[in-house]
Amino acid sequence: MMQGTNCNHRYYEECIQNYIGKIINKDIYEMISMKCPAFDCNGILDIDSIMPVDFLMRVRDDIQLTEVLASPIVIDFSLMDCMGTLVDDLREYLIRACPDCWRLFCINCKCLHLGMTCENYQFSRQLNLLYWQHHYG
Repeated sequence: MMQGTNCNHRYYEECIQNYIGKIINKDIYEMISMKCPAFDCNGILDIDSIMPVDFLMRVRDDIQLTEVLASPIVIDFSLMDCMGTLVDDLREYLIRACPDCWRLFCINCKCLHLGMTCENYQFSRQLNLLYWQHHYG
């Protein structure tokens, strides 16, 4: 028997895990405030102490994937020979890889500039352009 609620109800571990799994399979957002299954009880289940860690990680990954697919942010970028499109996974990494050609690029300026900020990279590009225009233009 285990207690995983803020009320005094006790459950067999396997029974309460099956109950939580069935509820989450119906609606994954029920995980946020799942109530004690006892009749007329408003106690909240402490899912973090009841469910195995690998299950919780899978559910949280699924919630994040659901959010990304529900409102995708599409990032278009074009390289010389690739017209890839990336769906943002909301992880806020600045350096990404094109899903088509696997080349790395920066989300902000659509170029690769390892070891430089976007501002420094843009400034160096402008300097290079001015140099080429002055010498060869």
